[in-house]
Amino acid sequence: RRHLYSYAVFEKRDIFSRFIRIAQLGLIYGFLRFNIAVPSWFLKNELKYIVNDYKDADAIVFTGGGIFRTRSGFTQHLNLIMQLFLIKFSKLWKIPITIMPMSFGPFQYKWHSYITARTLSKLSAVYAREHISYEWLKDNKIDAPYFLSVDSAMFLDAQLKTDPLQEPYIIGYTIRDWFPLNKQLIFEEKFSNALIRFSREFNLIFQPISQVHSKEYLEDDSQPCDRVASRLRNQNIIVRDTKVIESLGDSY
Repeated sequence: RRHLYSYAVFEKRDIFSRFIRIAQLGLIYGFLRFNIAVPSWFLKNELKYIVNDYKDADAIVFTGGGIFRTRSGFTQHLNLIMQLFLIKFSKLWKIPITIMPMSFGPFQYKWHSYITARTLSKLSAVYAREHISYEWLKDNKIDAPYFLSVDSAMFLDAQLKTDPLQEPYIIGYTIRDWFPLNKQLIFEEKFSNALIRFSREFNLIFQPISQVHSKEYLEDDSQPCDRVASRLRNQNIIVRDTKVIESLGDSY
C-alpha cells in the first residue's frame, strides 16, 4: 500500500490535486496532534487504511539511501518537507522509530539542515551509512541514539569468482549528481581515479547504473555516470553502456 507521501504527491500529479491532498494531510495531522476526532467523511477510502497502518504499527523503520538532502528549487523543498512529515506523523503514536543507514546532506540551505536535525530528535535510533553523515549527526547534536553503520548493500552476499586476475569481474557503479558543477566534477574525478587504481589490480569490466533519473524533480544519475565512464574509457578500461533502472524488477 502507498505511504502518505506517495498518496499526496505521486498518485495524482496535477498541482491542484497535490495542493488539496497535502492540505488534507496537514489537517489530519492537526486533528490527531490535538486529540480531535477526525471526521469520517474526511478520512475515507485508501487514506483511511494508510493512516491506520501508522496507527496500528508496533514500530516504524525508515529505509533508503540518501533521501535527506536538498538542492535549489521548489520541488526540493517539497521533497524534504514531505520526507520529514512522515517522521512527524509517525511520532504521533509514540512507538519505536528507527532510521536505517542513510546519508544526511548535503543541504542547499542551513534551515534545511536545521529542521532535519530537529525532526530526527527523540527517535529510537538513527544510523548513518558513512563517516560524513555521522559527523553531521554529531555536529547537529541529534537528540537520539545515533550510530555509524554501513550501506545496507554491504550486507548482500558476494558472489566471488575463483580467479579474479584471469576471469573479469563486472563491477557496477552509480554516482549521484549532488553538488554544484565545480564540486561535482572534482568529486567525479576522484571517484574515477579510485576506479582506475582498482582496475589496475584486477581484470575488471565496469557497468554504470543509473538508479535515479527523474528529470522532472531535477534528479538524474545518467549524466555523472556517463562522465565517469568517459574518463575510464580514456584509460582503455572496458565500460558497458549505462543501464537505466526502470523498476524494482530490473536485474542488475
